[in-house]
Amino acid sequence: MTQPTDRPGIDQLTSDQLDQLYARLDKAERAVNLLADSHRRAEQAEATLTAVRDELTAIEQTHDALDCECEAEASAGTIRRIRAVLDQHGQTAPTGGPL
Repeated sequence: MTQPTDRPGIDQLTSDQLDQLYARLDKAERAVNLLADSHRRAEQAEATLTAVRDELTAIEQTHDALDCECEAEASAGTIRRIRAVLDQHGQTAPTGGPL
């Protein structure tokens, strides 16, 4: 059995009360649409952040690889300079080492 309420029955609603209900319904629908739009934008922002994080990781990995290459090139240049100095002084590079 249903509990009695202070609300009027459907056949007892006045035109003004019905207008108020429709206004509340419209307001509730707008709120739901705004919330759904906010969720969509938040999901898009999360996807963008994920893409940016992935791109940053790729850039960092590329940078690290380039750093290694630059360090290797610098080391090779240092070795060439040491060999040149040794050659100028009639010395030979020690065997078994990187020089």
